[in-house]
Amino acid sequence: MSGNAETRFETFTVPASLLVAGVNVIAVEVHQDQVNSSDLSMDLRVTAS
Repeated sequence: MSGNAETRFETFTVPASLLVAGVNVIAVEVHQDQVNSSDLSMDLRVTAS
């Protein structure tokens, strides 16, 4: 992504059926858009409802 897309937040929903009682692990992977790009950032928030 570049331009305004770099600051856009994406929302993903994890279905409750994939979670178990006790400890769950949610893994997140970040990729650069361009191989020679030097900027990378990530912001993560997990909420339960």
